[in-house]
Amino acid sequence: MMNFVLKFLILFMNIVLCISWSEILFTEEKGRALSFPRCAASAGLAVCLCLWKSFFQIFKVEQLILVIAVAGLSKYLLRVKPRLLISSVCLCLSIIYLFDTVVWLLLKEFLQLSLIMCVCIWISLKIFFYIWMLLFPGNKRILKEIKPYYNSIYGTPIVGFMGISFLSYKTFSIGDKSTVFIIWGILLAVIFLRISLVYSHIRYQKEKEYISTINMQKELLEKNYSALNQAYAVNAKIFHDFHRHLEIMLQMANKSKDTDMVKYIENLSEPLKEIASVIWIGDETVDYIINSRYSKAKEKGIQMEMNIEFPNNTNIRPNDLCTILSNLLDNAIEACERAAGMGTQESSFIYLTIRRIQNILIIKLENSSLQPEYNSDGERNTAKEDKTLHGYGMKNIESAVLKYDGVLQSSYEEHIYRTIITLSFEGVKIG
Repeated sequence: MMNFVLKFLILFMNIVLCISWSEILFTEEKGRALSFPRCAASAGLAVCLCLWKSFFQIFKVEQLILVIAVAGLSKYLLRVKPRLLISSVCLCLSIIYLFDTVVWLLLKEFLQLSLIMCVCIWISLKIFFYIWMLLFPGNKRILKEIKPYYNSIYGTPIVGFMGISFLSYKTFSIGDKSTVFIIWGILLAVIFLRISLVYSHIRYQKEKEYISTINMQKELLEKNYSALNQAYAVNAKIFHDFHRHLEIMLQMANKSKDTDMVKYIENLSEPLKEIASVIWIGDETVDYIINSRYSKAKEKGIQMEMNIEFPNNTNIRPNDLCTILSNLLDNAIEACERAAGMGTQESSFIYLTIRRIQNILIIKLENSSLQPEYNSDGERNTAKEDKTLHGYGMKNIESAVLKYDGVLQSSYEEHIYRTIITLSFEGVKIG
């Protein structure tokens, strides 16, 4: 009876774990694998398998029945393609069998503990192992990362499961343990090689998707730049005409000595004076980007100073300047807000300098900032709520800088984040 209960518990936990992994991989649902209906269905399947194992002890059929039964239950509960479910079940069971075999060999062969002691320790470790596989956040993160690419690698877990399950069985039936260790070494080497190939494949797919995203962003930027330039030209004309109408109305009000009307028109004209465009680069859209960020910084109480000397007639495209300056200034404003929110500095500031040295354009930006944090890959962590958009701004800057054989450098010192960009350009002759 005790043997039956032990088999039931192990099978039940294996089934629940397999369904949980399939749920994470192939559905958007969260945490339903541990719901009562699913646990009841898993328990029923575990009882049926235990009863079946009591009458049949054929290894190959036993493993095949287990995979098909768990995949079938997962199909009923999750409504996912059978081939993907079989692959997911094989992946989960491969890890379980590998853990069981390694732990048992360690306890029984190397430590040479008694059978009762081995069983007690093995069950305790297995419970912790199940909890770790179900609840450890890193496992869910890894599964979600491989989820988009699972269609192209689903055959790997099936082949790995066949090898691991067969060796797990043979480990306890082959008398010569040295032969077992050699076979296990070969299998693990093959599995490691295959995992490396899968990892390389996933990285290649990610890079391919990233390049596709960047190209799409470039196309959108070109279209947005043209639309923005056109909209700016239309708005500039409307702004100019409206400003002239106010001047005429002000003159008429002064002649009629209507003080209330004069005061009203002056109050109406005041904001227009503040947003009057200052020519920095000479391109209307780029100047608009700079002026709009200047107004935004002023609204947020950020001191912003600019010293700009931009050469005329260069081959540096305005849309590339828009990409560089808009992302740099947006990041600087966000950094100033975070620094001010933490109370690390009495005043927030942004200093923008653009200078020409022969055929080199230097863009230097300094802003108040908190100490930046970096992840294990050396990439800067984000404080934005939407993590999916993290990094695209800087990558777009890097892409624009590379067009002009440029260099992007950044540093942090004494609450000041400093970015220096150099661009090589050629003069463009006119006429």
